[in-house]
Parts: sequence; structure tokens; C-alpha cells
Amino acid sequence: MEHSKIVGIKGGYPRVPLGVRVKAYVQLLRPMTCLVVLLGGLTTTLMAAGYNNDFSRLFDKQLVWFYGIGTLLLIQFGSNALNQGCDVVEDGINKPYRPVPTKRLGVNEVKTFAVLAFVLALFRASMVNEWFGFFCVVLIVLTILYSMEPVRFKKRLGWSNGVLGVARGGVGYLACWSILFDPMDIPAMVGALILTVYVAFAWISKDFGDTMGDVAAGNRNLVTCYGEKLASNVMFGGIVVSGVLFIVVGLLGALKLGVVVLGGIGIVYVVWMKLKSNKLIVQDKWCENVGLWKHATILLAIMQVGLAIIYVGSVMR
Repeated sequence: MEHSKIVGIKGGYPRVPLGVRVKAYVQLLRPMTCLVVLLGGLTTTLMAAGYNNDFSRLFDKQLVWFYGIGTLLLIQFGSNALNQGCDVVEDGINKPYRPVPTKRLGVNEVKTFAVLAFVLALFRASMVNEWFGFFCVVLIVLTILYSMEPVRFKKRLGWSNGVLGVARGGVGYLACWSILFDPMDIPAMVGALILTVYVAFAWISKDFGDTMGDVAAGNRNLVTCYGEKLASNVMFGGIVVSGVLFIVVGLLGALKLGVVVLGGIGIVYVVWMKLKSNKLIVQDKWCENVGLWKHATILLAIMQVGLAIIYVGSVMR
């Protein structure tokens, strides 16, 4: 299929009536990944309000709430830009439609954009509270270490997924919780642990379909080092571990029925993913990664929304 006939992010949004460079920046920011951050910010804060039985704080400090989520979106913007500025070799092979490989944006330009986004995010974070500022600093540092030489965790076997789990899982969750509430709350700490495990393993899915570029760039991950079958088994094994932790914690807590039912829904979804995994390890039509990654993200969204409903419902009963 010709590049010009592809719709959505892979085609550079040909149906969107904006200039070429504007659409290149939209493509650079990867809007769908930012929706995940937005959803996480909203649902995690609702969970925190439900746990603390303090929904009045959401209304009294709604500007701080949205300001904090906006700050996390800035970090995500910077992360997406830095990733593409450092992945020139991989993207030239795996994702040649992106702004840098197509020469619509330059490498230094997108890296400069990332720096500006991070600086602005840090300034904004410092005005929310100390905990939130701390977690934002950690997020940015991990993002830089993940993408940039000489550390570049992305090319290191095991470290790449571990750092993603910590940053996009645990630290991101604690940052969302800390916008208005104490990140030392037990559900915040336990949730961060479970989410770290889930993201670390579920995001193995992003490496399927990128093998050629990763090999050319020297990125060592489970797929490039041990093949798709082993990588798939490890991924699903890790997801199951996070699911077991989720259900065990639910049984030990006060919201047993709701959490266990939600965990059961998650198990059914994971079983379906496993049964369909051979068809889902190919490039997805609508997103930049394979179908497994898309469904791992959908499952995460289901769990986030489900937990928010459970916590809010427990207060309203």
C-alpha cells in the first residue's frame, strides 16, 4: 500500500486539514499513547479519592488535578520525541513513515522539543507538591537513561523492560496518585508494585514486529535474543503473575468481590490473547505496534476504569 493512501498515524494523518509540519508534530507526539496517560491520571486520582473518602478534594482542587495530568502529558510528549530522536536506525527500518525518517522533522529538532517539554514539565511539577515533583524528576531521568547513550537501557537485555515497568508502571502510577493524595497510601504502593510487574512483562509485546530494526541497531531483547515463542511465553507468564498478585491483594482487602470479579475479567481477556497470540504478533492496522501490544494496553485500560468504578462505588454505597 502506498504511504499516501494509509490513514491514521502511519500515513501522517492525510485526512487532517493541517500543514505538513504541524501534522508531523502530531505524529511525533503519538496521541494514542497520550490518551493512556490521560486515562491513568483520571482513574488513579478517582481511586485515591475513593480510598481516602475525600471526593470534595477533587472539586476543591480540580485545577491542580488537571494541571498535574497536563504535566504528565508533557513528560509523555517529551518521551515520545526523545525516543524518536534516538531511534533513527530502528525507525528507518521498522517505522519509516515517522517524521524523522521521512525528513519532515530533524533529529536535533525533536531532541530540542523533548528538552523543552521536560523543562516545562519540571517547572509545572514544582508548583504542584514535593512528591509529585519528585516522581516527575524520576520519570524524566528514567526516560533519558532508557533512550540516550551511553546508558541507553533500551539496548540492554532485561533492563529495557525493567525500566519501562518502573517508569511507565509504578512511578507513573505514584505520580498520578500524588497529585492530590499521599503516595504512601497502601493501595498506591501495592498498585505501583503490581503495575510495575504488568508493564515490565506486557510491554515485551512492543518488540514483536520490530526485530529487523532492533537487530540493526544492536538492541538486545527477548525477541531478538531468544525468539518470538520464548518471548511470548515470558510475557504471558509475567502478566499471569501480575494478575495473581492483583487477585491476592483483592482478597486481602476490603473490596474483595469487586476486585476478584475484575480480576476474573482480566484472566478471561489474557486467555483470549494467548489463544489468539499467533495472529496478534503481526503489525496492527491502526496502531504503531503489534496487536498484542494494543490488547495489552486495552486490558490495562479496562483494569484502570474498573478499579476506579469499584473505589467510587464503595464510597457511594
